[in-house]
Amino acid sequence: MKTKILILFIALLLTNCKKHDDGTRGVNEIWLHDKRIDPFQTSIAVGTTITFINKDNMTHQLSETNNLFSSKLQSGDKFTYTFNTAGIYNIYCAIHNSMTGAIKVQ
Repeated sequence: MKTKILILFIALLLTNCKKHDDGTRGVNEIWLHDKRIDPFQTSIAVGTTITFINKDNMTHQLSETNNLFSSKLQSGDKFTYTFNTAGIYNIYCAIHNSMTGAIKVQ
């Protein structure tokens, strides 16, 4: 009986810890997963719309260092932003400060 309960507990634990199926990242997508921003750095053309997708099982607060945008993303949420001005945009998670990245718009 104890073995069955232990197996059930482990199965439930593993099921609840499973991250979203990552699949293949789209061309203009930036993923938040494994407590990181992926890709960490990217270059895009002026006028490109980027879709940020939270692939983690935790909430992230995606922000740009000059307060250009900020979006709270629950697990599975998406946020899009069109970069209409050339420059370098530093992004980060306000909740998990080790999550940083940069977008070069040219």
